[in-house]
Amino acid sequence: MARPRRDAGVPSAHQRILDAFWRIYPDKPLTLMTVDQVCLRAKVTRATFYRHFANLTDVLDEIEDQAIPREVPPAIFSAASTGETTETVWQVLVDNQAQLGRLAALLSSRGDPRFARRLKDAMLTAFVTQMGGHVDDLTQQARFRMEFVISGFVGVLAYHGDTSTPFDPLPAMQAVWPMVAEHLIPILLEQTHTGFRH
Repeated sequence: MARPRRDAGVPSAHQRILDAFWRIYPDKPLTLMTVDQVCLRAKVTRATFYRHFANLTDVLDEIEDQAIPREVPPAIFSAASTGETTETVWQVLVDNQAQLGRLAALLSSRGDPRFARRLKDAMLTAFVTQMGGHVDDLTQQARFRMEFVISGFVGVLAYHGDTSTPFDPLPAMQAVWPMVAEHLIPILLEQTHTGFRH
């Protein structure tokens, strides 16, 4: 297959490989996917694939890294600090609906089991950084609380990923928001003042 010209507005080979992988992944887990299938969808040669990625796991790692919603935890914390939580968080979820849908697919039982831990660590770091601290400085009690809340969020997304329906944040928000408002927001605000070791 000839190497395609790089025209303006045409995705790069790297991006086409990522897009092709993503089109296959929801229906076929990594263990059943082949480089040839991705190359066929991406319209690239195997040599081009290997110029960009060492293997399919590398592709999945990049897709997972891009899917981590690093802006969501700071937006939730900022909303909690200003008292504009419901409307602000709703807008964050709507603005990130496609990304959250991808997260749900990546966290599903068909996904990479390592990803849930990567996502939790990234979200924990984002929350704690927004609170002006460092993860290593959290008290044990603060760490337990944050892990519990973040694991719940990840669990809801994983559950949704297994239902194979388009992600709609409204039912999740209606079910979870009362608990978030009653428990997470006070924890976040409390931890800003007392959750870090001195």
